[in-house]
Amino acid sequence: MGIAKRTVHATEATFSAIADAQEERAELSGIPANYFENRADQLDKAVGELAAKRTETRAAYAKDKAALITEMDFEKKALLEQHEKNKAERLAALERDFNAKMAEIDDERDQLKQQAKDFHHQAQMYSDNKLRCSYFDCLRGKASVPKERAGMLLFQALMIGGMVSIMTSFNGYRHSGLDFFINYHWMYPLTFCITFLIREWFMNDFTEAIIHQYILPNFQGAKKATLITLTNIVCMVPLMSTLMTCMIYGIDNLGQTLLEQVPITMLVGACVNFFIVSPIVKMFYNNVIVANSQGETGTYNRFQELIMPILSAFNS
Repeated sequence: MGIAKRTVHATEATFSAIADAQEERAELSGIPANYFENRADQLDKAVGELAAKRTETRAAYAKDKAALITEMDFEKKALLEQHEKNKAERLAALERDFNAKMAEIDDERDQLKQQAKDFHHQAQMYSDNKLRCSYFDCLRGKASVPKERAGMLLFQALMIGGMVSIMTSFNGYRHSGLDFFINYHWMYPLTFCITFLIREWFMNDFTEAIIHQYILPNFQGAKKATLITLTNIVCMVPLMSTLMTCMIYGIDNLGQTLLEQVPITMLVGACVNFFIVSPIVKMFYNNVIVANSQGETGTYNRFQELIMPILSAFNS
């Protein structure tokens, strides 16, 4: 019993001595007893924070990657749309050029076909020794007019020459009497040139558009001929009256002068064109020029040989 107590007492003393020795060693080294445990906890906490930060960084990367892919897809879509738009515009421009060239070729083909048809008809009429047209054929709108460029140019020159000669004389005599023919004879060639250039530059296209759009599809015979005459008179008389008034009298009281001149000039011009100039020119063109166009020495063929190089140079 005594030995056991002594043994227990000795053991307790030994453990106490060891603990004291450890505390003394720690105190001597300056390190707290729980330093390593605390340090290990801090490191474990830092590792956890780094793991959370890694997860957060990965999530931010995935988000930025998705946003960048979406942005690039939008840019790709915009570029594709712009490419398709440019493609469509260029194809449309190419198609317009193609259609314009085809229309030009078709127009030239139609003119040549019509010219060939006219010449076949003229040859038949010539072989039968028939008159191309009469005065009443012209009034009823049955007289043919040229479709080819050279014939149209010659026909227009004859029409303008007739109208300028009569209407210039009429208006000049109204305002100046016989003195007009002495002092203003230079008006005839000048007015002819101005009228011809106006018709060639824009008035032919303007009147032809009106005639083909509204008159030819809806009227025939004398009504058609009358409306064509009125269309040309209404378009040309105000313009030419203004030019002639300015050349002779200046711009003083221009409005009042035109108000007095234009109505009577339009009425007289329509009558002169319909009953005198147009029938005479059509009969002369069909009965004289076209009737004598057979063979290489024909009048009309010689005119074509002369005028076509000039027209080609002018158009180019």
